[in-house]
Amino acid sequence: MNATSASTTTATTASPTGSITIAATRQKLQTAPLNRTKCLSLIEQAQFTNDKEIANAVAIAKWFYQSSRKLEVSVLHDVAIWKEVLKLGFNLAGKGRPNDLHLLLAKFTKLFPFKTLTDQEAVELLIKAYGIIGRPQSIAAVLAGVQQTVDRRRLEAAAVLAYADCGANEQVDALLGSSKNILEANDYRRLARIYAYKGNVERTKAAMQHYDNDGKDQLMLLRAHGRALDAICRYRVQHRGVFGLTLNSCSIASTAFDKIDQSFEAAEVMQLLEKPDSNVSEWNLVLDYYCRANQLDHTRYPMARAEGILKGMSAKGIQPNEMTYHILLNAYSRCQEYNDTNNTNTRLDKALALFEEFSATDATDYRRMFHALLRACIPHGPEHYPYDYFTQASNIEAGTPRMHLDHRFFDIEKIMLKGRVPYDRLSFATALTCLGAARQYKAMWERWQMTKLSGLRRSQSLYRHVFALASLDPEQAGYALSVVKEELVREIPNVESYHPELLTAMLDCCVAAKEPRVAKQIIHGSTMLSSSSLSSSPGNHRPILAVLRAATSLQGLEAEAKAVFDAVPKDDLPFNSRLWYWSMVYLALQGGNAGQAREIQSLFTSYTMKRFESLGKVAIPVHETSPVVPFPSGPYTSLDMSLIDMYIQSLVDSQNVSLVVDVLKEWNSQKSKGQRLSKAARQGVLQLLEREKSGEDLDWVKQNII
Repeated sequence: MNATSASTTTATTASPTGSITIAATRQKLQTAPLNRTKCLSLIEQAQFTNDKEIANAVAIAKWFYQSSRKLEVSVLHDVAIWKEVLKLGFNLAGKGRPNDLHLLLAKFTKLFPFKTLTDQEAVELLIKAYGIIGRPQSIAAVLAGVQQTVDRRRLEAAAVLAYADCGANEQVDALLGSSKNILEANDYRRLARIYAYKGNVERTKAAMQHYDNDGKDQLMLLRAHGRALDAICRYRVQHRGVFGLTLNSCSIASTAFDKIDQSFEAAEVMQLLEKPDSNVSEWNLVLDYYCRANQLDHTRYPMARAEGILKGMSAKGIQPNEMTYHILLNAYSRCQEYNDTNNTNTRLDKALALFEEFSATDATDYRRMFHALLRACIPHGPEHYPYDYFTQASNIEAGTPRMHLDHRFFDIEKIMLKGRVPYDRLSFATALTCLGAARQYKAMWERWQMTKLSGLRRSQSLYRHVFALASLDPEQAGYALSVVKEELVREIPNVESYHPELLTAMLDCCVAAKEPRVAKQIIHGSTMLSSSSLSSSPGNHRPILAVLRAATSLQGLEAEAKAVFDAVPKDDLPFNSRLWYWSMVYLALQGGNAGQAREIQSLFTSYTMKRFESLGKVAIPVHETSPVVPFPSGPYTSLDMSLIDMYIQSLVDSQNVSLVVDVLKEWNSQKSKGQRLSKAARQGVLQLLEREKSGEDLDWVKQNII
């Protein structure tokens, strides 16, 4: 088996009764359309399909939203059949295919406008569907315009659950406030379950107060805490992990973590587990909480605490199940606790030891196990994990060094493929990360080319990943632009459909390979300079950032740089956006005149105030005489340091000696150990003070700054 061979999807699905197989019916459809009885039987089967056989369920959904001739006309207009089809759409959405539900819903509402619907269950399913796809306005429209013949209380109960499902909590409160009798006990149980899966601990507790759970629903409360922690983990990955930083330090989310942790401890979890009838599901939820907490604070929650839960299960005579091993193995694969040297990998050691124990059980899902083993192989150094959540090379502010790849990676890959566990997109991307981070590009490109024979579809996300890894090296970036880019255009010819992340990775390759001509082609061949991209909503400035970085890094893109700089929404920029940095770089490249220096200083002041608004960190007034300027207080991130450095150089250009010295003194009192200005900034300050013959200030700068 080659390195990227793909599994053959099972073509048949056994129904609960074994009456009709989906695949056999799909073959017979060449001669005769499906009648009502066969159609209902197939839909029932499809609702029980597993992840490997999801293609069959998707095929049935397509028959309905594409108005296939495979179905009798009467079937397409049968509301009873459509109710089962919508339930199938719910299952597909839960398996990561929400677009199928969108399309089914669009077809259903076209055939059965809600203002004409009188079937109670159909209306309730319609409301539930709008909740799943996140359309609270549509829920309100159905409530306002549906026929009066339906049961209003049941309809409003369905609306409460749907609003909760899409996060419209104000509408939930409004409906519940209008009448205390909307929800019955079972409705409140469903509401508690929805909030638990969303990680809303307080609302889960509130819903649980409305029915007698007799202690049996503690499982739900445990799940709510775990999901809340998962949301904080995702936040830190987005704001730290993708930038090559560890997840163990994030002041913005630390308060939320502390609040959840206090609630978790107050739930007297250990007493819950000590009860005689505690089960493996409850222990797994506690284990999952400890493992996620380790990602956020491995000092407070070392992996030893999670390992203690496993020992506690054994002491209680509770046998770990497959999920237990998945949780713990995933935790080891992401753990940033171990202080490894450049040639050791403790998390892989522990993951492999657990894998051996797992292999001795009756486990069946080895695919997820190998996902975790490959992830544990991702190269890292002592307290340095730049590739654990790698998405773009340009994201990693501290640079992307070459790191050692544990040789056991290749052994794991061989075992995986020999065991007929093929690469999927997730495991393949992880393997590419391992090889790219170690700069083993020959092996990386071999695996990339083998996808042509394996059946593994090279999606935009996979192309983005391989471009991003290639951009770590100028030579490999050039290869990606000359070879891989052509493959991309052949396989996905619609350039205007390329995601901003893919275009960013391609532009990063242009910067690394110093290819302004190709960068210009990418920028103008896509929609990156379109009015919609340049006026992107706050928090979604990726196209602007990608173009500005490339245009300021490469000669010949001055017009593109100006167009993008003028479009930067400086009033709406998040304080931690890299657009602040590249906007300053753009201004710095416009020439060392007084006007340019003032623009940099004005931009830095805007950044300082935005940082104050977001973090609550004091903007310190600097300079005893006019002008009094705000300066950010510490501690400083690498982005802060980059902006401060350019700000000080602009002050040097302005030749305001007293302001330069006052800013330097304030920065020196706030900076952390090891932080220093760039060589260019230090030399500029030194030359200015020497030229102005400011002896006392010069001595202080030499002693404290230089």
